Amino acid sequence: MLSLLLIMFAAFLAWFPIWIIWPDAPVSRILGLVFAVTFFIGGLSLKKFSPLVDLFVKRKGWPLR
Repeated sequence: MLSLLLIMFAAFLAWFPIWIIWPDAPVSRILGLVFAVTFFIGGLSLKKFSPLVDLFVKRKGWPLR
C-alpha cells in the first residue's frame, strides 16, 4: 500500500513541473495519464483493502491510535 502511494507521489513530482511549463507537450500528457492511472488504482485499492487492514489490526489487538 505504501509503495503505491510512493509511486503516485513520484508520478506527481515528475508530471506537475512539466505540466506547468509545457501543458500541451506529449510528454506532459503521457505523464498526466500515468498519474491519473496510479491515482485511480490507488483510490480503488484504498477503498477495497482498508477493511482488511482494519480487520488485521483488530485481530492483532494493536491500538488504532
